[in-house]
Amino acid sequence: MKFWLSLLVALTLTIPLLGFSPNSCLFLGMEQSCVNLAMGGHAIGNVNIWHNSPLSSLSNPASGAFREGISWGFSEKDWLKATGFGYTSNSSLVNLGWDGVSLTLPSYKLEDRSGVYFDLGMAGSELSSYHAYDSAEVYGFAFDAVKLAGKLVNVPFVEEHFSLAGGMNYLSIESHYYPPSSPYGKGKGESWDIGTAGRFSWKDESGVKLEAVAAYTHRNAFDDKIDWGNGMKDPIWESESVGYALGASLSAETLLGNSKLIFCENLLSARYLSSSSNESGYISKGYGGELGLLDTFFLRRGRYDDCQGDVTGATWGYGVNLHYKDYVSVSWNYAKYPGGNLSPNQEARDINANLNLMKVGKGLFSLLSGK
Repeated sequence: MKFWLSLLVALTLTIPLLGFSPNSCLFLGMEQSCVNLAMGGHAIGNVNIWHNSPLSSLSNPASGAFREGISWGFSEKDWLKATGFGYTSNSSLVNLGWDGVSLTLPSYKLEDRSGVYFDLGMAGSELSSYHAYDSAEVYGFAFDAVKLAGKLVNVPFVEEHFSLAGGMNYLSIESHYYPPSSPYGKGKGESWDIGTAGRFSWKDESGVKLEAVAAYTHRNAFDDKIDWGNGMKDPIWESESVGYALGASLSAETLLGNSKLIFCENLLSARYLSSSSNESGYISKGYGGELGLLDTFFLRRGRYDDCQGDVTGATWGYGVNLHYKDYVSVSWNYAKYPGGNLSPNQEARDINANLNLMKVGKGLFSLLSGK
């Protein structure tokens, strides 16, 4: 009885959070980045190419091409904190980026589980209990085609103003959702996500920079299935997302001069993002934006609408990014967003860190050599 109660609660929790979906492994559709959650939900991550958060690579594999250096991200969410059930969703990823090419890898955290981890806790009877959870290890590759082409063909205008990124993630999935004695048992599967993102930017002499971004992502692009054994297979959660974003910023270096005392790239920044997601015919939409001061303090606001899943409402949050230019950074983000009728006010937090080894090395060499 305890297992079926837990199963019922898990289903009534997960479906309102994601909207209705006929597929398995719904935990893959839970947005892990608090930056995206605060600006409109999981669809927004499709077009968010800013911030050094590897967690955004889950929403669009191409986003890693816009990051440089070693980036690490970790999030932990308690989906039903008020009820005492203790269902948690966690993720931990590493991104290695250099000159327009990047790799995404799982980072081990939380009981040595890696990648994305949805923990349902202990289930079953008192005589026969088991640990119910789903997990996915994430391995990704991304590249900026314009940067790579620039090594062969020199077209300054294109290299200065355009970026065109593509990426792919491979997910190795395990599901321990059902008891070992059930006909289902342990499920195993794999999924491939593909994504693209294009950016046009323009910076004038006054230090004002304008950006426009368009992106497309297809998660589980090849309609893979999870295998429960005994010939039983279910489709894995699948979605397609399309979005656009606009950004404007004011350069600190242009206005204040090139000084080692200037620790940020932008004095002010503003961004607006809008995206929609099609999950097997069920549409969800998100839109929102953020205001940034000194690339350090961020306020975020948005809205998420999934009428079919009965999950609608405002999203908001904030972030603090302690950094020196784009050499090194540590950021902390908070988000509050709708979670459906059972849990209307969801909260989440994440932490990210980035170290640009190439720039740090060049900076140290310049300091030691006196140049």
